[in-house]
Amino acid sequence: MAINSVYKKAVALLLLLALCLSAFAGCTPAVNDPVGSDSESPSSAETPAETPAETPEETPAETPVETPAETPAETGSLGQPEETYPGDPEKEEAPANPEKSLLEKSKEKYGAEKKNIGCKSITVLSKYNKGIEYDLTPVKDSTNKIFYICLPGRADLSAVTFKVQHYDGTSSGPYTVDLSDDELTDNELVIGNTSTYTIKGMISSRPSLMLQVNEIYGTIEDMNDSGDHSVYAYGDMLITMPEDLARANGWTTRYESADVDPLKHCSMEMRGRGNATWGYKKKSYQFELEENVDLLGLGRSDTFVLLANYNDASFMRNQVALWLGQQIDAGFTSNFCQVDFYLNGVYKGIYMLAEKCDIGPNRIEIDKNLDYLYEVNQKYQEYGEYGFLSGNDSLGKIRVHNEEADPALAQETFRSFDNAVYGHDEEEFLKWVDLESWAKAYIIQQYTMNHDAYWGSFYFYYNHLDGKVHACTPWDFDYAMGVSWASGKKEKNRVENPRGFDISKNYLIEGMIKFDSFKKAVIDVYYNGGAKEALEKIPEMVKQWAEENRLSAEMNHAAIPTRLYPDYEGSNYTRPVLEYDDAVDYLLWILEPRIEWFDQLVQRYVAEVGIIVSELEGEGTKDSPYIVDEANDFASIMANIQNGETYEGKYFIQTVDLKLTGACPYLGNRHIFAGIYDGQGHVTDVNIATGDGCLFPKVTGKVMNLVVTGLISNTLFAGGVARTVANGGALVNCISRAKIVSSAAGGVVNNVQSGAYVMGCVFYGNIDDVVNQGAIAGSVSKSEVKYCYSLPIEDLNEREELCKFEGNPDKVAAGVNAKLGEMEGALGLASGSLCKVKVENGQLVLEQKTNS
Repeated sequence: MAINSVYKKAVALLLLLALCLSAFAGCTPAVNDPVGSDSESPSSAETPAETPAETPEETPAETPVETPAETPAETGSLGQPEETYPGDPEKEEAPANPEKSLLEKSKEKYGAEKKNIGCKSITVLSKYNKGIEYDLTPVKDSTNKIFYICLPGRADLSAVTFKVQHYDGTSSGPYTVDLSDDELTDNELVIGNTSTYTIKGMISSRPSLMLQVNEIYGTIEDMNDSGDHSVYAYGDMLITMPEDLARANGWTTRYESADVDPLKHCSMEMRGRGNATWGYKKKSYQFELEENVDLLGLGRSDTFVLLANYNDASFMRNQVALWLGQQIDAGFTSNFCQVDFYLNGVYKGIYMLAEKCDIGPNRIEIDKNLDYLYEVNQKYQEYGEYGFLSGNDSLGKIRVHNEEADPALAQETFRSFDNAVYGHDEEEFLKWVDLESWAKAYIIQQYTMNHDAYWGSFYFYYNHLDGKVHACTPWDFDYAMGVSWASGKKEKNRVENPRGFDISKNYLIEGMIKFDSFKKAVIDVYYNGGAKEALEKIPEMVKQWAEENRLSAEMNHAAIPTRLYPDYEGSNYTRPVLEYDDAVDYLLWILEPRIEWFDQLVQRYVAEVGIIVSELEGEGTKDSPYIVDEANDFASIMANIQNGETYEGKYFIQTVDLKLTGACPYLGNRHIFAGIYDGQGHVTDVNIATGDGCLFPKVTGKVMNLVVTGLISNTLFAGGVARTVANGGALVNCISRAKIVSSAAGGVVNNVQSGAYVMGCVFYGNIDDVVNQGAIAGSVSKSEVKYCYSLPIEDLNEREELCKFEGNPDKVAAGVNAKLGEMEGALGLASGSLCKVKVENGQLVLEQKTNS
């Protein structure tokens, strides 16, 4: 019996000791580092002992968190299996409130007779509030006189219990208030003698990530003041979320960092991160846990980053870029998750939790000794022998990340690669460059209009196994998609113009883009690697993410500083960007036309390298003509022509309006189209800027019923429809409304050679004053040019004998329509083959055929 009694007393003492330890901040104090230890944490000899926090008399001690016995936490893991959702720790019942509003109660206690006794701050008490693990400090907006109580997603907005700290050092409360309805009137608090603050409750829609720092081991202020990020803070990590969100994503509702190393302070250490962005009010961080875990499906690791996205009021630019990287399987694209971040109970905003770009398992899996991870980094000089310059471009400032490797060999390898990129030997280029990975990187950087592309935070690595350099890890899109540090400068309009921003002259890519092999790789990834489908899906994804992030984003906008773009005069975007929805609209304004622009860019590459990307539907016969119903079809036709195909006797019909870029920039008199192309009245919009700039090359077949619009510029010879028509070829019933800038040009065709026909064609565009030009044709030799019309053009009215100059579009339409039958007979076309000309909104168009 005595032994049993002693045993019970011993157990009781152990339980009491455990309870005492639980009152501390959850951190394990460091012990003295043993001699020769590699620990970077300060020793306990340099660290004052932790003093337990004092609990106000009116606040009972917090009940320790209990883990349900049936769902034990998995140490060092994101922890729980699917369909396991730990409950919240038990809470104390909040004291009952008198039947008075908060405003009345605060007036009663601190009325006008008491001066300078107002509300300094509010503390939301975790011991009373469901779903809240640490006491929270609401954000005080002194300008608008609002306290924003920003709550994790598991909290109950209808019953928020808090206490008030006053300027005289006293406190009052706790008060319990229903904040679930903005229309409720009992959520006001007297501040001082005259001011009344509204308390506004907001709640998260994303996982809530809380880093609780024990400032005995390093203060948050010192960490934030460290420009080189050398100062750490130490504490614990906790992630919570509502059960429905966890279930939808296969997560659990609660994850905690594990304190497993007695030589380290606490179970988590953190520091700042970022270069230019570190100076912003909303800062980014990196934190490290004591062992590898899989946080929210990001992959097992011990180190993660929190991206603030301060410049991005939509909070989705990095999300767009990383999602695109994942869709096309760009080499190690970080996994990510949007979270609401709290630091010592203070809400810091919606952040992107992401994997760190680093060498290791589930990250960049290369050999630290034999391979080299490079980064284009403007602070390259800070890395000594592991930082150096490119010999080919002043923007090539390179850092080597793995200092286990030989720095001399790392530099030598890089310079061989760099010289191959900037050289003119394609065989040497292919020896060093992994085409697929660089093509994927280019698609991501170009589409997102990344102002820092190939200039900063751009990663690539050398792999000794294949001897090539691979692009990897798309990262840092803070200055992308219409946001730039160039605001206020001359190039600002280019930065926010989705149809005018091109990174093709940036470091490295300026060398790669001159090789056909690289362009072919871009084309292959675009059409066969999922990039085209991914780009087309991005607007839909942005709208979906906007709703998923809405509650958190609006909470951030209300309580935390956010930089709104565009924010300078002279912007191309004229609508105000003031709130979250405005920011989303601006992002879509950038992204949606960018898809079309990028598609046209790839079409130009297709034409330049002469490859086929689309198989035409149909057999090419009169009864089963080839169907042209997308830009890729037309680009493939021109690629085949470049490879020697003439399509003699083959029939084509265009069934939709098209937008093309550079469909045949190098096709001229040496390339022939001998088929019969019927545009069926549809519009083809072009943007051709090189070579013999025309939609069609030399036409010896027939092109009819086509409307051409857009820009044809910087070319040697240009025509609104074709470069040349010859040898019995015909352009009939075509309208050109293009703007043409060229050395020699015709509004419809540059050169009409012997035995050709140009009938019923109209030029209602714009043509520059060049050396050799004509409203319809630049030059004509022994051919029939009939029933053609043009706008009056200065200096051409008298010279152009083969067309009528008429400024009234109705008269032009009537004139052409009167001759349709005659033209059909002259060219051997069936009656009704030609579309009627009509006027819509003052523009000349063709009546589109309704059948195929």
